[in-house]
Amino acid sequence: MSLSVVQLTDPHVSVYSPVPKASEPDTCEICHVSRHPDFPRCVSCFRTAGGVSEPLTLVVPISLYESYSQLGHWLRRYKDPDGRVTADQQRRFRNLIAATFGRFLASHQSCITETAGRSWDVVTTVPSTTRPPPHPFEEALGLLPELGPKVRTVLRPGPGTIGRNSPSDTGYESVEEMNGVRVLLVDDTWTTGSHLQSAASALSLAGADVIAAVVVGRVIRTDWSFTDDTWWSEIQQTPFSFDTCCLEQ
Repeated sequence: MSLSVVQLTDPHVSVYSPVPKASEPDTCEICHVSRHPDFPRCVSCFRTAGGVSEPLTLVVPISLYESYSQLGHWLRRYKDPDGRVTADQQRRFRNLIAATFGRFLASHQSCITETAGRSWDVVTTVPSTTRPPPHPFEEALGLLPELGPKVRTVLRPGPGTIGRNSPSDTGYESVEEMNGVRVLLVDDTWTTGSHLQSAASALSLAGADVIAAVVVGRVIRTDWSFTDDTWWSEIQQTPFSFDTCCLEQ
């Protein structure tokens, strides 16, 4: 990237949407979307966190987004281009995704470590179960020199099957000794959380200390559950800013 993460993302701040704090009313304590007022978690997190032995509860989305929004387009096409996306456009989208993550982490690493009570030794991505490594998000992270040697591939697909709202302790497996290694788990998108919770549980079962997860986008659908048009409209009334995150009180 020839431009800084600020220079790359500043012209596109309107593309992102703020993520509510988990302390706000009717907000899922894990993924920060709307939930039933009688329960602390949304339906997806109730199922996916409850479906593995070692679920992760400290999850930090950078932005909420709808599938066919501009951010959704970036997140799809930087790794799965179609005939309407040129190689230059795909490269630009990859740079934007990398800059989004890099700018957010630079501003809010302290928020994560203070909430978790500790920092991390390793940054690792949730592997794809459908494409060969390296994951495009891992390649995007390689554009951020400040992450340096902390970015490592420590997971690979395992024998278990991961489905929608159906995680698996054996969906991934560690490729190296992880006892006592403190890990920040990262991914580009979160839909139901099945893959990320499977990855988090696999790391924990291998002996790692999974500090938190950061995801670029938490996808929403206003026709699902309590994530309705009114809730989404209220969220969008607050302008997005890289100066705040969903962990700040």
